[in-house]
Amino acid sequence: MEAFLSLPVFLALMAMAAFYFTISVPDKAALMGIGVETQNLSDVDVLKTAHNLKPWKLMEKRDLMGAVQAVQAMINASPNDLAAVYCAAMVYKTSGNVNDAFNQMRRALALAPRNNDLRLEYAKMLLESGRFDEAVSQYHLVIKQSPKAVGPRMELSHIFLNADRPADAVKELTELIEIAPSNASAHKIRGIAMARSGRAQEGMDEYLNGIVTEHGVGQPEAVKLIMGAYGDDIDKDKYKLQQQAEQNPDDAMPKLRLAEICLYADQPAEAKTYLLEARKLAPDNPEIQRSLCVALKRLGDNKQALTAFMLSVVKEQEQAKRALHPADHH
Repeated sequence: MEAFLSLPVFLALMAMAAFYFTISVPDKAALMGIGVETQNLSDVDVLKTAHNLKPWKLMEKRDLMGAVQAVQAMINASPNDLAAVYCAAMVYKTSGNVNDAFNQMRRALALAPRNNDLRLEYAKMLLESGRFDEAVSQYHLVIKQSPKAVGPRMELSHIFLNADRPADAVKELTELIEIAPSNASAHKIRGIAMARSGRAQEGMDEYLNGIVTEHGVGQPEAVKLIMGAYGDDIDKDKYKLQQQAEQNPDDAMPKLRLAEICLYADQPAEAKTYLLEARKLAPDNPEIQRSLCVALKRLGDNKQALTAFMLSVVKEQEQAKRALHPADHH
């Protein structure tokens, strides 16, 4: 056995130490001299309150020197004011003083260890600083404190997907669906994560299950956007989109939107025609590929549907990598 811990193990142990420190009982806060959670600070809308403080306003105006001076005066006067401490963390972060930003955020969490909004902000700070495992630990603590909350699990699943850890995303989304079985987005994203984990057919089936779930609870988001822009009459919407497609023959989006209206109206053959035209104009658009998957599946062509679905997954993954590492794709 090696005498020294490997770096990943060491970082994991450090993350666990930070985890236990921040969730310790109020006695820990008292020992630090920064007060205890006596006023339901877990329920305080600390983010909204902080946004209305003078240092935050100065920060928004890019007067960082003024914001730092104002926030220092504020926390000196009210060291146990949760919004002031959080505001200080954000001001220090924006001004580039990362160490002080983390110190103030940890002070805020010691004041209100069960304030999930605050802990999620801390997790995001950790992610921005490249401290991935610590950030995940914070998300898991939020989930433990609020096991029925959907948002944190959904955020964490996206984090895992962006980090190319689709199996972990599948796990989070499976637990989310147990809590909220009618969450169509969770089903669809889980399908994408499953496909990225090497489970292509299962992934497509789960994605299509999400489409069915979405139709069962109301209009799909894309259809809502179309009807919000053009009205609730499908035939009139199609006519307006057809006009757009004719006026902009090199634009794939009107054809994609036409296809989405057709799919909603259970016209998969017509949707397929529009989508094939749209794909010629924008072959790298994953949304077009996924809608084509839906149309082909409804037409009974499972093989081509699976091909379109996996192309959408690959194209989306490539786009994510380019966004994370733009210098590598010049």
